[in-house]
Amino acid sequence: ARRASQVAQHRAVLTDGLDALGVRHLPSAAPFVLAEVGTGVHGALRSAGWAVRRADTFPGLDDRWVRVAVRAPDVARRFLAALEIALQEARP
Repeated sequence: ARRASQVAQHRAVLTDGLDALGVRHLPSAAPFVLAEVGTGVHGALRSAGWAVRRADTFPGLDDRWVRVAVRAPDVARRFLAALEIALQEARP
């Protein structure tokens, strides 16, 4: 129960940050979040040293989606900063 509560708190940091960036994501109780970051962002994050998984293996999702692991708040904030840069670079 303690671990589930901690994951929920950490997930809230991640999802709040995604909301602030305007990134659509799906509600979840899992230790990951499915987020629609757009085409090319997965590769940009990988190039910046962030390991996010493709989410096109989930029914109904395509290559615009990634699976982001829920991590400690400091890691989530660093990820969100990298994501913000990747989103800006991916915009035409």
